Amino acid sequence: MYIGVIDIASLKDIAREARVSVTTVSLVLNGRAEELRIKEETQKKVMDAVKKLSYRPNLAARKLREENPQRAPVIILFWNANSSGLIIERQLRGIQEFLDYKKDEFDLVIHPYKNDELYKSEYIFKSNSMYDGVLVTGGSEADHNFIHSIEIKIPIVILGRESDRYCFFTSDEYNAGFQVAELFHNRGHKSAGLVVADIKGIYGDDRRNGFLQGCKKYGISLEPENIITCKYAIQKGVNAVENIINNGKMPTAIFFTPEILAISGLKIFHDHGISIPSDVEIVSYGDTAMANYTIPTLTAIRSPMEEMTRDGVELLMDIIHKRVDVPIHRYYETSLVVRESCGGFIR
Repeated sequence: MYIGVIDIASLKDIAREARVSVTTVSLVLNGRAEELRIKEETQKKVMDAVKKLSYRPNLAARKLREENPQRAPVIILFWNANSSGLIIERQLRGIQEFLDYKKDEFDLVIHPYKNDELYKSEYIFKSNSMYDGVLVTGGSEADHNFIHSIEIKIPIVILGRESDRYCFFTSDEYNAGFQVAELFHNRGHKSAGLVVADIKGIYGDDRRNGFLQGCKKYGISLEPENIITCKYAIQKGVNAVENIINNGKMPTAIFFTPEILAISGLKIFHDHGISIPSDVEIVSYGDTAMANYTIPTLTAIRSPMEEMTRDGVELLMDIIHKRVDVPIHRYYETSLVVRESCGGFIR
């Protein structure tokens, strides 16, 4: 399997910079400008924009298509760069799982994108000559709306979001949050906190709402000062924990989502002499490899990222080889992984 990373600058970026159409850019880059009598001045504008944006076409994928009609399919994975790099690590692990037990071969191109900017890759979704299938991970509400506003020419599977139009695999995020509240209740907690990253809808707001509703059902107090929404960054997790410690209304249990916010706050608890789990119990969301190596190790809600990605690739291959009818929708359950930061029993 060949793995490549697509350049950030897209044909649409070049077209915008050169003030020409995407079609014109494509024709110039594919060497058809003279054949179709595109003005030299226009060609120069395109090439100047290419140079300015440091654009390099994906020659590997193009070569596979042009020189080998029997080539393996090429799948492009859109990875949201606003999320943790650990997510793509887990996705690649899922893809490897597929390769380990399936005979289907394919080549993979990874395309990073930022929240609200998926539209910049419109030319990929509308072309059936570059790639054979596409996986889209997460994304903001604007990105989700964009996907549903255009006619997509190639097979697509959306991971982590629902769709009434395309294939999607997602997990029950509401239940994930509710499950944490239920755990806190079973552990005898009467007060809790929530630290959540503002990632514009990646994997939904259902997780947050599930936790809040669970706390309400079980009579767990959530002081407004202990519900903190912050940017997805280590320092923001540090700041959130400091705010909770300093506001004078310290809860006995805190749910951090995603995991990096919990990890960044552990040192702050330690510096203030607050023992985890004796003084405060912690649960995080994600369950990456790091959860096994923190002090204490983190109890976590495990997202089924490997499974969703593995099954997403398998579905794309089945669609490409015309083995299934679409669309197909699938929901996955999250699970609780108990470690040292919060027990799984009633105390």
